Amino acid sequence: MNITHKIVSNESEFQPFCEAVKSAGLPHQDLDYNSQVLISYFKNDVVIGTGGLEIIERYGLLRSVSVSPDYRNQYIGMQITSDILNNAKQSNLDKIYLLTETAKDYFQKLGFEEVNREHVPDEIKSTTEFAQVCPVSASCMMLKLE
Repeated sequence: MNITHKIVSNESEFQPFCEAVKSAGLPHQDLDYNSQVLISYFKNDVVIGTGGLEIIERYGLLRSVSVSPDYRNQYIGMQITSDILNNAKQSNLDKIYLLTETAKDYFQKLGFEEVNREHVPDEIKSTTEFAQVCPVSASCMMLKLE
């Protein structure tokens, strides 16, 4: 399957990214291509997947990993997550955190461990997604980067 990806760098790329995230039922209100690494994945110029990384000092917050329903179970989500984690490693981040209501098992398979919100660094706790957007019922997970 010929899938391409591109980092979102302007408003015309940002709108389809947000629409894909929104249609996946994920938080989109606080996304910002100026301060976050947002990546759109395409098949024939149509956004079929999204992923993002919010970098806060030595930590990262994995954001907006989604795959269009017609393209699920084809390892696209794994590719998106792998690309973002590689970006995080290149940025010399120590740990990646995420909040999820639906994909805990998926991220555990990728090495993420569930952590108590109380043990999350203040830098991550201060993000809008953590403090306001995601509900307290969401699982908090962490991956230590090697």
